[in-house]
Amino acid sequence: MDEIARYFENLGLEPSHTQMAPIKGGHMSYSKSVYINDSEKIFVKKFVARADLTKLQSAHALAYLHKENKIINQLSGLDISPEFSELISSNSLILPAYTEESGWFWEAPEDTELLENYISSILSVLSEKESATVDFENVDILPSQQTLESSGWQKLTKLPDLKSQITDKVAQFKSALHPITVNSGHDLVENIGDLINQYRPVSSKELTAFSHHDARQHNIAWHPDLGVRIVDWSWAGMGLPNSDTTMFLVDLTKSGIDVSEYLDRYFNPDHAHILIGFWLARALEPPSKSNPEVRLHQLASAITAYNLIKYKNPT
Repeated sequence: MDEIARYFENLGLEPSHTQMAPIKGGHMSYSKSVYINDSEKIFVKKFVARADLTKLQSAHALAYLHKENKIINQLSGLDISPEFSELISSNSLILPAYTEESGWFWEAPEDTELLENYISSILSVLSEKESATVDFENVDILPSQQTLESSGWQKLTKLPDLKSQITDKVAQFKSALHPITVNSGHDLVENIGDLINQYRPVSSKELTAFSHHDARQHNIAWHPDLGVRIVDWSWAGMGLPNSDTTMFLVDLTKSGIDVSEYLDRYFNPDHAHILIGFWLARALEPPSKSNPEVRLHQLASAITAYNLIKYKNPT
């Protein structure tokens, strides 16, 4: 009997009645599925060993899974994360399933009234949870803020012909990007020197906000009556104030949603600048075989963050 069948049997349910639906997307080191048995719905995120993963990469993938379980269990009483989290067989994380059939939205709704409620609710939750106290001891992973910087601007400054590399990348994805985004990409290239000069390492004293560090639409479930549930806490750590609301606003803007009315309260240009460096560096990496479009989205995110900084500070 596998671990999922045993899970349902422990609930007094017949394992053979279980229905499973795989979920696409996300980190390719994990398989993701929704399992339904009677009225019980669970989401299972499982580490899958692959021949192309090094021992270190496999160890990191498992460590992130264990970290996510630890974080969610600490947040379970705050109504912002899944109500429960259980790690079984050391490599499978079980969470509640927030399905679209049950009224949950995993991206911004098209209805105008719902959209306003969706954005304001999520921004409020992302902001309020910054004061949460979380224990990061025994987490064998570099702090996410450190990764954002070391894998971003600190890496870019060491790359030869950076300007030409970004120019080539914009040209490569020109047909897939909106013409306005392409023009903004050229503007970013022309100002890359200034952007590099503006970078400064963030001191630990500035990291005062508990942050998710990957607050995109697809990591946030929203229900008009039941509120917000944030998932995928593996990058959680201390960050700058409004780090998560900034990333969320960038993600909404990339989807074509006007967020101008929220910028004064929820947008942090300093964190957006860090995101530009991180996303640019990732976009310049070799193409991903498992997710061919990821470099396109990373480039578009970097350009979008750049545009929002310009919009907020037009000087």
